[in-house]
Amino acid sequence: MRDEAALVCGRSLAPESATLAIPFAVPSCVARYLDYAFAIEQRRIRAVHLRQHGELRGGARGAWNRFSAEEHVSAEPPGFVWDANVYVGRMPLFAVHDRYLDGRGSTRGSLLGAVPLRAPDASEALDAAALMRYAAEAAWFPTVLEPSTHVRWSPIGEYEALLTFADGVTKITLDVRFNERGEMVEVAGMRPRAVGTELVPTRWIGRYADYRRVDGMMIPHAAEVSWAPPDGEFPVWRATIDDIAYEYA
Repeated sequence: MRDEAALVCGRSLAPESATLAIPFAVPSCVARYLDYAFAIEQRRIRAVHLRQHGELRGGARGAWNRFSAEEHVSAEPPGFVWDANVYVGRMPLFAVHDRYLDGRGSTRGSLLGAVPLRAPDASEALDAAALMRYAAEAAWFPTVLEPSTHVRWSPIGEYEALLTFADGVTKITLDVRFNERGEMVEVAGMRPRAVGTELVPTRWIGRYADYRRVDGMMIPHAAEVSWAPPDGEFPVWRATIDDIAYEYA
């Protein structure tokens, strides 16, 4: 609960507009997405609380294990706390705690919720990996993707654009692909992947489906994440949103 409290306390108290006014030009595919995703009079999202369930595995040959998770997200400053329980059958096998707070990313695990598991040491690479996850998950809280001093969109093609997302000294980029309806359907970028004791930059892909309307916004309710090293792509995480609630400015 301490991380959730830190997330709440860290939210900006500076005055901000409760509605959106996009001050920067964006590629046509991004404009189409924002028009599709936003409500008619879109309010600025301040915080998000969501629950999800799905499956994950450690690698291309790993077994799939069921998980359930709860996540708290802050829009300004960017941050999230993700707590998951992973099961074998009906038994909880281990817990995972991912977070991005105060510009730092970290992952912790514990066997049966009690015995700590070794996690990578804090590093700039992990900070960038966590910010990339945050930017990819913004499909669930899309007002974060409006262009600003922290968010820039550059054209790539008719249905593709480059997203640059900066938070302090950490900056990440994602190739984002849209379909003809305006839905965001895929993001991809180079993200650190644990290979033995090393963190190896590897192509990382997130895909979205099952868009539904929530509070007037269109957001995906299904997602899948894959790694795509040179020897072939393989999925490692897939989930469905069970419920999602927003706090607005």
